[in-house]
Amino acid sequence: MALLRTLVADAVLAGVLGLSVPARGDSLASLPDPTYADPAGNAQTDPVDRRVGAIVYPTLGFPALVVPGDEVRVHVRLADGGVTVAWDLSLVTASDPRPQTWRLVLVGADYDAAGVYRLRGRVPAGAPRDCYDLVVRAAGLPGGADAQPVAVRVLEGWRQDFRFAHIADNQTRDIRTADPSLVGRTLAELRFLDPEFTVFSGDWNYGADYFAEYPENHDIWRTGRLATFLVPGNHDGYATVRSGPAGQPAVERDGLAYWRQTCGPLHYSFDYGERLHFAAVNSYDGSAERRNGRGVTPINFGGQVDPAQLAWLEADLRSATAAGRDTVLFLHHDPRGPYRPNWVAYPFNPLKVVRASQQWNDEASGRELVRLAREHRVTHVLMGHDHEDAYEEEVLHPGTSAQRVLHWVHTTTMAVSLGNRVGYRLVQVQGGRLVEVHYDPPKSQSVPVDPAGNHLRLVEQGPNDGSASRVAMRVTNNLPRDLKGALKFFLLPSSAGYLVRGGLVRRAVESDDGTAVLYVDVAVASGQTVQVEAEPAGAAGGVVPVASSDGRGGARVGPGPTLGRGGRTGCAVLGGGGPPGEPWTLLPLALLAGAAVCARGGRGPVQPRP
Repeated sequence: MALLRTLVADAVLAGVLGLSVPARGDSLASLPDPTYADPAGNAQTDPVDRRVGAIVYPTLGFPALVVPGDEVRVHVRLADGGVTVAWDLSLVTASDPRPQTWRLVLVGADYDAAGVYRLRGRVPAGAPRDCYDLVVRAAGLPGGADAQPVAVRVLEGWRQDFRFAHIADNQTRDIRTADPSLVGRTLAELRFLDPEFTVFSGDWNYGADYFAEYPENHDIWRTGRLATFLVPGNHDGYATVRSGPAGQPAVERDGLAYWRQTCGPLHYSFDYGERLHFAAVNSYDGSAERRNGRGVTPINFGGQVDPAQLAWLEADLRSATAAGRDTVLFLHHDPRGPYRPNWVAYPFNPLKVVRASQQWNDEASGRELVRLAREHRVTHVLMGHDHEDAYEEEVLHPGTSAQRVLHWVHTTTMAVSLGNRVGYRLVQVQGGRLVEVHYDPPKSQSVPVDPAGNHLRLVEQGPNDGSASRVAMRVTNNLPRDLKGALKFFLLPSSAGYLVRGGLVRRAVESDDGTAVLYVDVAVASGQTVQVEAEPAGAAGGVVPVASSDGRGGARVGPGPTLGRGGRTGCAVLGGGGPPGEPWTLLPLALLAGAAVCARGGRGPVQPRP
């Protein structure tokens, strides 16, 4: 049989999951310069392979968050005068062995003076919560198509209560990283924890060899399947400037140019739901001469924000405040200093490197950034750079009706293991407001990552690529707190449906080739191991509760007694959490939303995949 996607009304979904009324668009708030990736503005004698082509939004480093049934905006830079009218937009599940393709309905297309097509595509109502590559096809594009990996994150709805992750400083190829695979394993851990999205506070690269590091990191994040809003740090923006003809400076390499051609824009902003605004700030701003150096030894590696970016940020914050939104800033350096002035950066003098240990170079821009955070509705400033956790609360307007708290938050490195605590923060949002940024205070502000992989271990038993009938995953939680996460199973087609033990089936859909794709939620108590198994249900008909080997309730996904054998309809029933014979509970309609629902003989509406 083939499992089919179902259409679930927004009102039902909101009522069952407790979601706010969804907005009618994606998360984009501001993209200041849609021409950021143009080759003419990124000239250098040692270029990297371009990963940002015609699609300038959304990208791997600036993804779109969107709800099924709503519109995702797609900005395509194509200098053809606006003659292209035939567009094909698709979402393809990111780096899947058995991908799902969801075609978007084109609902709008405009062409502006900057040579950018502003397209709007409606996401099918049945698209599961997942991360997707964006594929755009049109005759005028080079090769007829362009794509951006992990550029769209489809959510179930705009939640009031959710969590997101804050990471920083993986510095891939850093000589202090004992295990280079730690970055990928940390991303896999985060993928299991399934945050709404992730924000990254700089130092994606190490800076010794951008030609290798930028493509390598792009591939790590592409296969990491984690929607991440990236902003550069000092290690991402080092430049090398030499004396050219007639004494004019010639840029040999420029890390920020590589960033624009690999990840996306250097600064931007996005919204989540009705109440939250996020602004990404490039705190390693300035000319290539200011960032000049060789390898990882620049003259200045402290913070600076140029006047143009400050002007954009002030307008952006003013707009968010007027809309009644709280703002979260994320950047690399701490704008509160200490302040130490810039050295004259050109020509390069290596003797000054040993004296350039400042954290923020340009005092004026640091103080202006702090002023903007204090004067607008900024609740949190999320930073990296120091490779350690730090947290301060600044009480503004104490004793008045305008009193509020501004939180200054550093997170530790996510990979540089030598001499650092490795980890990431999980930020909890309740009622649309950030309420907790710590994991296990006072012991640990960030979730600790064990370089040996023992804190949270995921072990796959059997190939989980659609080639097997039975797949098992073992999840071990040696962290001090209970965890909830999500797993994804790919199984060969089965006419009898499927059994899932050890977890709760959230969605059941089919891939492009008919392979079954099961999204399973898993709870793992501290110090415990959970075995999650998925396999064909067998030839027997009917719907019955299923107990797993450890006595927990299981879930059955497959045809029910009232649905018929020949139909393309599935159902799911959730075990009651105890041994066989105990009362059982039906999986709610809106939680299933991908297989028809057997509600003691009833069923939900079914719609084939577009």
